[in-house]
Amino acid sequence: MKIVLSPLYEFIPSEDERSHIEKLASSFLERSHIQDLKKRYIPYQVTDTQSDTPSLVVCDFSGIPFLDNIIGVEFYQYRLRVLAGSSDIICGTFPLDPALEDYDEKYLGIGRPTYVPIEEKKYHNFLIAKKISSHQHSLDKLAKEVKKKKIEYLHPYMGVKDVWEVAIDLSKKVGRKIKVFAPPPYVCKWANDKAFFTYFVRKILGSNEVPQAKWANHLEAIVDCLKVLIPQFPKVALKIADYASAMGNIVYRSENLKALSDEELKEKIYLDLARHDWTDGDTVCAVQWRENVLTSPSAQVWIPHPREGYPIIEGIFEQFLQGETKIFQGSRPSTLPSRLNDLIAKKTFLMALFFQYLGYVGRCSFDLIVCGDSYDQCEIQLVECNGRWGGTSLPMSFMNRLFGNHHKLSYKAIDVIHPKLKGLSFKKFLSIFRREELYQPHNQKGHFLFYNTACMKPVAKCDVIALGSSFKEAEKRADHDLIELIEKSL
Repeated sequence: MKIVLSPLYEFIPSEDERSHIEKLASSFLERSHIQDLKKRYIPYQVTDTQSDTPSLVVCDFSGIPFLDNIIGVEFYQYRLRVLAGSSDIICGTFPLDPALEDYDEKYLGIGRPTYVPIEEKKYHNFLIAKKISSHQHSLDKLAKEVKKKKIEYLHPYMGVKDVWEVAIDLSKKVGRKIKVFAPPPYVCKWANDKAFFTYFVRKILGSNEVPQAKWANHLEAIVDCLKVLIPQFPKVALKIADYASAMGNIVYRSENLKALSDEELKEKIYLDLARHDWTDGDTVCAVQWRENVLTSPSAQVWIPHPREGYPIIEGIFEQFLQGETKIFQGSRPSTLPSRLNDLIAKKTFLMALFFQYLGYVGRCSFDLIVCGDSYDQCEIQLVECNGRWGGTSLPMSFMNRLFGNHHKLSYKAIDVIHPKLKGLSFKKFLSIFRREELYQPHNQKGHFLFYNTACMKPVAKCDVIALGSSFKEAEKRADHDLIELIEKSL
């Protein structure tokens, strides 16, 4: 597997920037008492991120809480399929779809990985790494294939502890180190912690570079944090620090909270957090909830091993978010003024450099908000770091793989959810499109691409990329033409 990169911005920090950020990272690492963890995991971390090396793909996202209540979450375990090829292994708890594999291999030309089933039954199906390590038969079978295919890397969705332990277990069985293409588990945890991120944005970029926030990990202290913000802002929110895709966001109108007694407020906050599976001791951020948001961009970043150079900004994207809590629905390459893209890129580069000094390697992204009355009069604030692959980086890397460079393409990547998709096989879904509507690599014609389709049959959802000669045309194909075709043909 080789990740095809297409740099959009490549910065070299000034000596002052480099020195300041490196000192912050070094000081934090010294205080963190992680020497034993470093000794265990660092020898297994990849140091060459651009080699075309046979890899084991493990799409374990157990580092994201609150997923066991999400319908169909286990069918996301093949999201990284768009990165894998014939020299790779992908493992999971249900077989790969032969129709999708034919589409990927014969139509798109990206190969067909070896599938290894994981048969352990005790743990939830999205706990792939834990299922492997706890089931001797699955581990032995995987080790046999790893040896046969000469696998050198384990490429996970995110660098959770269980994934690293699988790499160590496999290394012992095959007699050589299987290197992990991810940050060590403690760095992965820091990167996905909103409180940690907010604290260091303030230290590196300044206090105005993030919305105002306070955090705590016990109910009374969380309520006290919220009380500080309520008089200052029309809307406030609670964000459970390590949740993803707005699943831990709870938004309030301040006037409604002001009307409550202290006991009523405490009771309300407790119940709202409990509905999100929060337990006492988990960090919660109380934040200013910005209302004058013009757009919510994300910066897609590649963080190489330090010996390979500085972090690369591969793309700035506009995200499509739904509802008051802003649930991710899709994205497209940024159409923002270049001045704003430049600012977003530089801010996120400096934060990525900090994470590189902490030991981060691999895919990472940063979410931001652009607030104000217009793009001529606005401010850009960082919101969070996503220390993992995701719904924007995967289609971007898929485009890089197919086209070599995504920057010249007009496309929109979306989650398509439609009741007519439920119970539908990918083979049947593919049949509703005319050949000229499907992207064809041999002549680069056509405008629809499909991936992550395992969710379609059980939960009526799949991921689609629509191409166009312009962003307007790509958006029309994704939001209108595709839905119209589904409704007419199914």
